[in-house]
Amino acid sequence: MLRKKTNNKSAIKFPLVSILTPCYNSGSFLHVLLDSILLQDYPSIEMYAINDGSTDNTKQIIQAYIPFFEQKGYSLGYIYQAHAGQSGAINKGLKLIKGKYLLWPDSDDYYAAPNAISKLVSKLEGSDESVSMIRCLPTYVNQSGNAYTESRIANLDKEDLFEDCIFGRNGFWYLSGGTW
Repeated sequence: MLRKKTNNKSAIKFPLVSILTPCYNSGSFLHVLLDSILLQDYPSIEMYAINDGSTDNTKQIIQAYIPFFEQKGYSLGYIYQAHAGQSGAINKGLKLIKGKYLLWPDSDDYYAAPNAISKLVSKLEGSDESVSMIRCLPTYVNQSGNAYTESRIANLDKEDLFEDCIFGRNGFWYLSGGTW
């Protein structure tokens, strides 16, 4: 989760969280992510699903969820673009977001706990302005449905983990949303 720099110090009880997800031929699994967002206990969420030229039913899946998001008080925007790759989809979506916080799950990720987003926001809201990003270790689920964790990071207690992430040191880093 990333924090957007703002000069607005007003007390906002539930700052908007923007979720940006690039999708390419995600129709068979995207519903898991969308369902997990609908189960969240955090009340202020906008999501943009950027369809990167899918040739399956990705569009229909996303559009079918729009009313469910609206019923919960969330928004779900569907944006189509000709296939330009994940970075093209992300760049298109970054121009649309309005939230104080950004989450960037891939279309095959999901949030395993209904308070995942609340916990992330709480961590950032409770930190000083020197903290602008939270990184969580994901839980992976294999095709049999079995969950497992895997850490490719040698020392999680290091103070310069962010630098390790940026410079590719101390293990392999994923720079996407993950399963929370």
